[in-house]
Amino acid sequence: MIDLLAPTPVTSRGRRQFLVGSGAFTLAVTFSGCASVAESPAAPVKNFNPNAWMRIGSDGIVTLSSPASEMGQGTMTAMPLIIAEEMDLDWAMCRVEQARFSPKDYGNPRFGGGMTTGASRTVQGYWDSMRIAGAQARQVMIENAAKHWNVPSAQITTAPHACLHAASGRRLSYGQIAAFATAPEKMPVVTKAQLKPTAQHRLIGKDVIRVDSFDKVTGRAKFGIDQRPAGLRFASVLRAPVQGDTPTSVNDTAARAEKGVLNVVRLPYGVAVVATNSWAAMQGKRALKVEWTNTAKARSYSTETALLEFVNRAEDALDTGVTMHAHGDADEVINSAVTRVEATYTNEHTS
Repeated sequence: MIDLLAPTPVTSRGRRQFLVGSGAFTLAVTFSGCASVAESPAAPVKNFNPNAWMRIGSDGIVTLSSPASEMGQGTMTAMPLIIAEEMDLDWAMCRVEQARFSPKDYGNPRFGGGMTTGASRTVQGYWDSMRIAGAQARQVMIENAAKHWNVPSAQITTAPHACLHAASGRRLSYGQIAAFATAPEKMPVVTKAQLKPTAQHRLIGKDVIRVDSFDKVTGRAKFGIDQRPAGLRFASVLRAPVQGDTPTSVNDTAARAEKGVLNVVRLPYGVAVVATNSWAAMQGKRALKVEWTNTAKARSYSTETALLEFVNRAEDALDTGVTMHAHGDADEVINSAVTRVEATYTNEHTS
C-alpha cells in the first residue's frame, strides 16, 4: 500500500539509507496535494464501500485501489485519478493502495479480464470502466444525501468531496455521508454518454504530483528485488546455446562444490543451479559442464538466408503476403506516380 498521508520512519539499509540522508544534514520536503491525518481522532473511523474500487472514511479520507503495477509509468496515479474525476473527489483527501488480486473485480478488459500490466494498455483498458465506477459511486453518495435530507436526488449536485442541495443551502461532505451511508443492492446505471466531457475535467490532464514519488525518494517503496519471503532460494539457468536443444549430459561436480549451492536441476531447455543467494547461483552456473543435443531446427537458421528470402518475397508481385492494415489504394498511387523512389531496408533478426 502506498500511504502518502502518514509517512513512517525509514529503517531499512543500503540504498534506502543513502536516500534517507546522512548525519551531515537533513532535508525536509513537503508534497502538496496530500491530506493530513489527525494526530488523535475523536472517534473510530467508519468506512463505506460504494464499490470494490474505493472505501470512504467518515474522516473524509477516500482510499482508491489501483489495479495495475506501478513500474515507473505513472499508473498508480493515473488510474485512481480517473475514478476521482468522475466521483468529484478532492484529490488532497485521497489515498492510493494496490488493488488486491481479484481479476473479477479489477481485471483489465484489454487483457481478457486478467490483472496484467504492459503493452501500454492500462489506461486504454480501464478508461471506460473506471470512469463509470467513479460516476456510479458519485451517484450512490447523491442518493444517500437525498435520502438523508428527504429530497429528490435530482436536486442534489456535487462539489469536490461533497453533496450540495442548492434549494436549502445544505451541504454534506463525503465523510459525513460515509458515516450513515448504505450501498444499494444494484449499482446505479451510468452510460458513457453521462460521463464528464473533457472540458469539465478538474484532475485528468492536469499537473498532479505522482503518488509513488514520496515512497521512492525516501526509499520506502518496495520493488521485486526487495521481496524476501521466508525460505527464499535463488536460481540461475544455463540455457541451450540454440533454442530447441536439450542437455544430454551434465557434469555438476564443480557447481555443487560452490559455497551456497543447494541443488542442480536438469530442465528440458537447460540446467538450473539453486542456491542460497544469487551470487552462488551464478557462480555455480559458470562451473557447469554441459553437452547438448545437435538436433534443433534453429541450428540450420541463417540470418543471411532469411533476409534474402524476405527481400525476394517483398519484390515478388505475386506474393501478396499478409495484410496487417489497409488504408487507401497504395498500388494505384504508386503506379500512377510520375517519380518513384525505391529502396530496400533490412535489419538483423533479433529476438
